[in-house]
Amino acid sequence: MRYGILVLALAGCGGSKDSTTDTGGPTGTTPPPGDDDDDATTGALTQSEFNAAYADKYCDEWATCNTSSDCPSTTTTCTASGTTCDFDPVAAQACLDGVWTCNTTYPGFEYPVGPAACSTVCG
Repeated sequence: MRYGILVLALAGCGGSKDSTTDTGGPTGTTPPPGDDDDDATTGALTQSEFNAAYADKYCDEWATCNTSSDCPSTTTTCTASGTTCDFDPVAAQACLDGVWTCNTTYPGFEYPVGPAACSTVCG
């Protein structure tokens, strides 16, 4: 029987801060519907856009890195897990655009590793 370890790397899971969500407007205002991040109006990557793009990127890298298994369907980031996140859109873009590597420590259980910027997406 073959035993191994499957490690699922989570990006964007730097230290989180216990803070409230910035509405992008004066104190006490509510953002417009669909504007879940204050950077949405500036053209920067939003937290929800990052979560979707990260899942796509991770699975693309998985296909290159590990041809023996399918990408885990539970690929996510800590920004999507319901934790408070001081989302950094610049780090998020750098995470997606940076150079990804492949952890080959356990043959047959290779997995992609995002650039260092991925660990600072959430503060």
